[in-house]
Amino acid sequence: PTLENTCFAITEAGIPYVQLVVARLQPHVERPDTLANRRDSIERSVAHSMLALRFSEAVKKPDTAYLQAQVSDAGGMNVFEGGDLTIITRPDGWQEGMAQGIVELRKALEFGFRESELNEVRAGFMRQLDEAVEREKTADSQSLLAGILALAEDQQVPTDAATDRATIGAILDKMTVEDCHKALLKNWGKGELSLVAIGSIELDSAKDRLQEVYDRAMKIELQAPSDEEAKDFAYASNAEGASRPTNVVTVEDMGLTQVQFENGVRLNIKPTDFKERQILVRARVGDGHLGMNDAQLVVAQIAGDTFTGGGLVEHSADELRRIMAGKQVHASFSIQDDCLQFNSSTTREDLLRTLELTCAYMTQPGYRPDSLIPLRAQLPPSFEQLKHTPEGPRQFELAPAFIQGNRRANVLGLGFSPSLEELLAVDMRQVQALLTPQLSQGPIELTVVGDVDEIDVIRQVAQTFGTLPKRQERADLSASRAGTKLVSGLKLTSQIETKSEKATLIMLFPTADGRSNDDLRRRIFFLGRVVDDRLRLEVRERLGAAYSPFAAAQASRTFDGVGAVMIQADGDPAKVQALVDACTSVAADLAANGVTQEETDRLAEPIHNTLRDMLRTNSYWLDALDECQEDPGTLDSARSLVAFYSHIDAKTLTELAAKYLKPENASRLVVMPKATVEASAPVAPEQATPAQAAPTGDTKE
Repeated sequence: PTLENTCFAITEAGIPYVQLVVARLQPHVERPDTLANRRDSIERSVAHSMLALRFSEAVKKPDTAYLQAQVSDAGGMNVFEGGDLTIITRPDGWQEGMAQGIVELRKALEFGFRESELNEVRAGFMRQLDEAVEREKTADSQSLLAGILALAEDQQVPTDAATDRATIGAILDKMTVEDCHKALLKNWGKGELSLVAIGSIELDSAKDRLQEVYDRAMKIELQAPSDEEAKDFAYASNAEGASRPTNVVTVEDMGLTQVQFENGVRLNIKPTDFKERQILVRARVGDGHLGMNDAQLVVAQIAGDTFTGGGLVEHSADELRRIMAGKQVHASFSIQDDCLQFNSSTTREDLLRTLELTCAYMTQPGYRPDSLIPLRAQLPPSFEQLKHTPEGPRQFELAPAFIQGNRRANVLGLGFSPSLEELLAVDMRQVQALLTPQLSQGPIELTVVGDVDEIDVIRQVAQTFGTLPKRQERADLSASRAGTKLVSGLKLTSQIETKSEKATLIMLFPTADGRSNDDLRRRIFFLGRVVDDRLRLEVRERLGAAYSPFAAAQASRTFDGVGAVMIQADGDPAKVQALVDACTSVAADLAANGVTQEETDRLAEPIHNTLRDMLRTNSYWLDALDECQEDPGTLDSARSLVAFYSHIDAKTLTELAAKYLKPENASRLVVMPKATVEASAPVAPEQATPAQAAPTGDTKE
């Protein structure tokens, strides 16, 4: 390999951002996998991780011009090696973003790292090593084999997790900030400078322009980073203030304990032995989208992405990260159709702190505005990218035309999508106004599944969730569930500017919902599997192997009258009518001639295999039990799941196909590349003539 022409730009108009790479490159040198070389690699990895923390904090500041940045080892394919700084910016801010990223790297090269940064990263690395030891005890042969083969391919000596914990742990224990600083300097101390720009950028004399920005950044005066004061967690609970359970019920056949507290908090506990040192925790709070009006649905889109980034009253998100370093303590937040949801994965040692953190988010959320900064920076390029992919017309043209009457309703990933302008207008005061009523008063159902001791869980929940203010009962939300109309007969065509040479077809057949009928919901899901199988067999046979259609179906558990079978396929724009005809023919044939018992049995078998494995996972039981006190019917649903897929009758599927898969029921969207529209045959206005002759469907939507 040579190191000529290491400065250049590649213009890709379809990429709505600019990726800038600053590197020091030298020819790759093969090195044996020795302990000394592993030490060098680990020191660089720790240095890179400390820089990653700095970059993640910087993007929350209003004057930061880059969206993301990271430092890593350069090279790949064993050609080059050295240091690599990758910076992602918006097209209109690439020069400032590039300069800021370079300055942050220069600070680390000039001043090194802080002891607090090393302690945080080291704690995280040590936790990963400990978890790997525990995971390996129950790892299956296939995953172990894949790991060994990957190491052998990279010419590394395979070592088990215990050996890694002993050797790498010893290296980490002795590591100093000086070691990491030297490792970073060594990686950047020599080699040929490489400057590369890729994306929505037009650069005449790219080498000169990139070099100019680089030279300017190298002349900026540096200031050493200030150290951060270590803090203790301000929201620790007190066992003396714990409440007492008012009701404890054992559900023997499910291995489940249900607990209620005086304040109305409900707790579900299922101990398992599926995975050592894994505890999954979910808190369902309030009413979610069902408790929001149309204007609040816009705010909810922002709230879900910014809530935990706002930290707590006493701690910023970055302070929380430092406080929890080395612990398996976190709480992700999302807004679901029927609740606000906190999810965590933890261990027995960290369960109490996880519960304390979740309660703190509910009672003392910080709502810091800096959590909006990175999101607002990322939204414009994200929306720009949607203009150049089928997902844009899918979200902004098909979804509002197909789903009418209730903005909360969604199916198969189709739902209400606010405009860019609406999202950018949201501030944290609106987020606070939206979430406060549900967090402070909404009903709570907490579910804990995994390697737990029931008595310990009850005690820890009693001193955390059990001390929260009294919760309200769930309001009547029937009006929010109703009022949706799914439209048949739509024939939409959209054009996008894209370099892709494929057209995309999306077809939707409305069905019933699955709110009160488990069997119907599962049959509709399974009908989607049948359609998918027929598409692969028939469409690819008619049009060729280059076509990869798929189908799926969903019947909502939340919204009245919401369910659909979806067909999606990509193909040659010049043959788009043939693609429409072929997909329509598959549905029409099923509607006219039904489903065979042979294909039903054949398609049910892999679901049986999936269920066998799925029932031995904590994540399945978390989903199955997370609202079993508010809705006891979910226990019967879990009990009947395996039996249903053991006795699927093709006759019932044939009845559903005849009812829902008629061509006149379909709505469709065809997305065409703009450059090929003129040359392509038009899509016929009518559907083709009918041909003659889990993943289990238990999602929460």
